[in-house]
Amino acid sequence: MVLEELANENETEQQSAQKMKEKLQKYTLEDLQKSKQFNEKI
Repeated sequence: MVLEELANENETEQQSAQKMKEKLQKYTLEDLQKSKQFNEKI
């Protein structure tokens, strides 16, 4: 039972880490696009 709980917690942590990674990639990409647009206007 304890092992099942640990496995579930590990899976949840991995999902959370994946979601954070995806958000960081998304916002980084958006920032790059914004900076390119800004540089093109200059």
